[in-house]
Amino acid sequence: PELGKWRPTCQHHRIRHFHLGDVGEKHRTVVITSEHLHSRVTKQRDIEKIKRFLYNIFDQVAVICYFRRQADMAVSRYSTLLKGGHVLSFEKFIQNARPENYYYNFPEIAENWASVFEEKNCNFRIFPPHFTLMGAVWAI
Repeated sequence: PELGKWRPTCQHHRIRHFHLGDVGEKHRTVVITSEHLHSRVTKQRDIEKIKRFLYNIFDQVAVICYFRRQADMAVSRYSTLLKGGHVLSFEKFIQNARPENYYYNFPEIAENWASVFEEKNCNFRIFPPHFTLMGAVWAI
């Protein structure tokens, strides 16, 4: 079945048009992954909506989150902005790449998800700078 689409709204982000069919009955494990769960879902109330949605389909839910080094994230984010046509000096961009900015505040992100899904259901990890995926070595 079609696993769905993430459709953010202007004011807050919701899961819409997300069709899982009978996937919960036919499969033991389902993985849902999206960078937007980190960058777009920033309020506990939105995390709670995701929890309600998932627990309507599944008996158990585990949150596994890999955090990438903030410096690497900032460089990647800046590069993506430039590739997307934005004009912004690195000096101006880097002013927002601070721990107070939710995007880079991993303790706050982890706390928000753990407070909704319970700590025992969450596993927060540091994404290794080099990892192997399908036999290939990837550098981040």
